[in-house]
Amino acid sequence: MIEGSARAAAPVRFIHFVRDLASVLAAAGLFFLAFPNVFVERGFPYALWIAYVPLFLLVYRTGVRGCLLWGALYGAVSMLLFNYWLAAFHLSAMVLVFCLFAFYYAVFFTALKLVSLVLPKWGFVVQWMLWVAFEYARTLGFLGYPYGISGYSQWALLPLVKIADLGGVWAVSALMIFPQAFAASFLNSAGARGFGGWDSAAKRLRPLAVWLAVLGAALVYGYASKVDYSGSEKIKAALVQVNSDPWKSDNHEFKLELDVLRRLSDLVLSEAPPPDIVVWSETAFVPSFNYHKRYRINAESYALVREAEEYITRQNVPFIIGNDEARYVAGLDGNERLAHYNAALLFSGGELARERYYKMKLVPFSEHFPYGDAFPSIYRFLEGQVTHFWDEGKVPYVFDVNGVKFSTPICFEDSFGSISREFTLNGAELIVNMSNDSWSQSLPGQNQHLGMAVFRAVENRRAVVRATTSGQTCAIDPNGRIVAEAEPFTETAISAEVPLMKSETLYTKIGDALPVAFSILSALGLIFGIVSTTITRTAAAKRIADKRSDNG
Repeated sequence: MIEGSARAAAPVRFIHFVRDLASVLAAAGLFFLAFPNVFVERGFPYALWIAYVPLFLLVYRTGVRGCLLWGALYGAVSMLLFNYWLAAFHLSAMVLVFCLFAFYYAVFFTALKLVSLVLPKWGFVVQWMLWVAFEYARTLGFLGYPYGISGYSQWALLPLVKIADLGGVWAVSALMIFPQAFAASFLNSAGARGFGGWDSAAKRLRPLAVWLAVLGAALVYGYASKVDYSGSEKIKAALVQVNSDPWKSDNHEFKLELDVLRRLSDLVLSEAPPPDIVVWSETAFVPSFNYHKRYRINAESYALVREAEEYITRQNVPFIIGNDEARYVAGLDGNERLAHYNAALLFSGGELARERYYKMKLVPFSEHFPYGDAFPSIYRFLEGQVTHFWDEGKVPYVFDVNGVKFSTPICFEDSFGSISREFTLNGAELIVNMSNDSWSQSLPGQNQHLGMAVFRAVENRRAVVRATTSGQTCAIDPNGRIVAEAEPFTETAISAEVPLMKSETLYTKIGDALPVAFSILSALGLIFGIVSTTITRTAAAKRIADKRSDNG
């Protein structure tokens, strides 16, 4: 009899396995489609408005062990599809992201399950806040990685994106995730107890009505809060896209790239009126100006640096360029060591200015690994890969050229809202991003990066101009609208007139307060649920024990 029951249960378990696997794969596929991808150049953002429903339902119907396994699978597959272009950098980078996100989502799904167990009625509210808090948490610290935050998928829907000036990208994520958490809770409840008649169903749909009202208000705000910058002072920026080999490594290649940079710069400098500033991308010119001018160990490199400097300083226009700033600094042991900084250098008034900006937020593992002493074998392994370790900058510097104040987040940095906010608080009236995504050999990868830059413009109501190696070189106005964009993967240069803004938004003032609040509230909600459930079960156990004692 028992053996027959086991045989009968086997097909049911298999059906449940296939159903759960399909849920995970469908959610991962929708996540992939929502962002720029190989099928839809700018992504299909609406896909992410339903992508999480199967996952919430999966959490309800599976156990803790299942949440660990399915969470790991979703994290690995979704990021593997989404960040497939990491393989162009190095296979180890893809494997690392694959493993990290498998771990993250395994833990996260387990936390969602715990919420559903201890807060069966209103747990969806805590799950919603917890999801936003989770997205925020994975952008923090050394391993911080903002790619794939839900709200970024909506970058082309500007009326919706406008609420980012209130709560950052997190406000958009929150607006997207709530109806999915609610829908899953409603469907799960209906599946367990039925709808209970129209009155009961209508009562349980009230949170959805509130959300619809908030969504409507957000869209009205998006249309009504358009920034009028017609009376603002403007600057004409020339943005150079060299489209060079990202792995260039010798002076011959550097010389060829310098020739292209000069030719493209001459093209925009010949415009009437001429640009107010010329921007070259991240490490557009590799040989270190500081190192080779100071030490002159390599005559060929020194000659190349002099050639570049002579060209730039002959111009009547300021240049801001990316460069490897190498200099000797005091080491922890008291001896000098050669430090390398991913830097933005300013040429103005016919000379290289003393002021420069050093990239503060470095890409984990490929640009920075601060635990070399604790894990020397890992450090040596990373050094042997296609990496270039930089030293961290510490100062969110604001350049001031002829009264124009701007800051230069370098590549990965403009994917963090907090960094551009810090520049803005320090007085930046314009954000000048210098990027190099050419190593990805991927238009979707470059568009994913561009989508995050759109939020940086909206959050602080600052124009953003981007000079990239291979794309997406563009200008974005304070409303998040792309007003000029270069053809990707071509040698070209564009110029665009953008406003200089001084006002502060609510996001500029409060920063990432929304996800921080959600983190605290979701933790408190989970604690409340655990305590409440423990008290309820203890009381129930006591009643049963008392009843048995009375019967005895």
